[in-house]
Amino acid sequence: GTMACSDTCLLPGTSTPPDEICATRLDDNCAGTIDEGCGPAHDTCAAPLDVSAGGTFTGSTVAMADDAGAPRTCVSTDPPTPAPDAFFFFDLTETSDVFVNSSGSAFDTVVYVGRTCGGGELGCNDDMDPPGGPVSTAYLDSGVTLRGLTAGRYYVTLDGWSADQAGDYSLTLYITPADTNGDRCGNPMQIAAGTTTL
Repeated sequence: GTMACSDTCLLPGTSTPPDEICATRLDDNCAGTIDEGCGPAHDTCAAPLDVSAGGTFTGSTVAMADDAGAPRTCVSTDPPTPAPDAFFFFDLTETSDVFVNSSGSAFDTVVYVGRTCGGGELGCNDDMDPPGGPVSTAYLDSGVTLRGLTAGRYYVTLDGWSADQAGDYSLTLYITPADTNGDRCGNPMQIAAGTTTL
């Protein structure tokens, strides 16, 4: 930071830190976080993006800060490596099956869902792509399937696997009422191996 000398050439006890510079991925102002205050509204839990209507939502986490940590159940580091994250919420009016994924994102994502913003107690996933998939997407996409969620508010966190994992994201949310098998896309009937007539 900077300090101004007094008339007697003495330095004050504290210095004024430099301003945070957005998108540098550095802690420019030595505040302990990266690019804080730079991202869009859903960069924090104070204003998560409403995705209750479902669909695909796009944006970028490049200028976002690290506010949450992926649950230890779905990442291999303990504690999780700090990474930029984005926050979303959806409201259910009836018991529903919910499917959320980050397919099409340009970085290694982690997706988790909870009852509180930044929480992941209901579901968490790091990699949903199988080995041998396309090089451009292998191990980048994440997805969570939640069956029979009761009415209420839920939160989705889209995180990066490590500090250098940030970029353009694509988050898709599909919500369907829980119903009898075969009546909804979210609850299809299984065709058992060898079955020829259903």
